[in-house]
Amino acid sequence: NDLTIRTQRFEASFPTSGSLGGGKFVIVVAEPDDCKLQMNVVYSSDRTGYRVPQWSEHKNGALTWRHVYCVIPDDDFDAVNSFFADAHRLLPRWVGNGRTTFDPGQVRVHLMSISSMAYQFPHVGYANAGYAHIAGFGIEVTSINKLEKLLSERGVAFHLDEGTITVGPSETAGSVIVFSEDRQA
Repeated sequence: NDLTIRTQRFEASFPTSGSLGGGKFVIVVAEPDDCKLQMNVVYSSDRTGYRVPQWSEHKNGALTWRHVYCVIPDDDFDAVNSFFADAHRLLPRWVGNGRTTFDPGQVRVHLMSISSMAYQFPHVGYANAGYAHIAGFGIEVTSINKLEKLLSERGVAFHLDEGTITVGPSETAGSVIVFSEDRQA
């Protein structure tokens, strides 16, 4: 399959002030007309700018980003699913009713129909935007109990279920965030 995606490339750097030290990175963004689901790539050969304490030590216990949840109108699901597989040259790790999971590396990508998204996240008030987009992400934390206490102290609405905490779009400027405990700690 010959898939052509035009891109725009941008170079940027962290500020040289403070502890960030001015590390450089490149962002490549796909042209929206070429993509059924918007994609971008960020690369840096020098990752020291990412390893400073303010980027690696969080009160909520966040350790790493593990999941991306993309929501797609039901009628477009098959086409977007095929596009994603072709664009990344990946076979799905898992396929279910209105949901496909790809495992391209550290972060799993979950493509979900609107119906599947509503079923998966019924307690967080997820709203249908009407087009394919990234709707949320998953973060591993050191302790669900500590995160629950922090969110409660700050008055953040969340849903606790089977060892995960889900925070809805009304609390996160539009995204679903699923926190799970680090299983390797």
